[in-house]
Amino acid sequence: NLCTEAQQHVDCVHLDEKWFYLREEKQRFYLGEDEYVHHIPVKNNNLIIKVMLFAAVARPRSDAKRHCVRDGNIDLWLFVVHEPAERSSKNRPARTLELKTFTTDRDVYRRALCRMVIPCNKAV
Repeated sequence: NLCTEAQQHVDCVHLDEKWFYLREEKQRFYLGEDEYVHHIPVKNNNLIIKVMLFAAVARPRSDAKRHCVRDGNIDLWLFVVHEPAERSSKNRPARTLELKTFTTDRDVYRRALCRMVIPCNKAV
């Protein structure tokens, strides 16, 4: 009984989702000589784009000779869609692709689990 419970914990995958702002208002960067700052214009701080990351992590896997097969990090996925802008503005023309977030409910979470996490975990 104890061995089966331990085996269940060995094969477990941890899932987490986290919201991040694409850019903070007063964020500072260290830039190289050939890099430039990407200006993201917003009229209001409430309009700064938020994106949701979906992470899957498992335990590190190794073969019989103790060579690392997988480091434990499965992958990170973004819950965003690229939609064309409906109107033009001074910053971009109409029909330019923009990042848009969408509502994640139980069905979206389940589809993400079945389409992204389980195939990546079975690959090893």
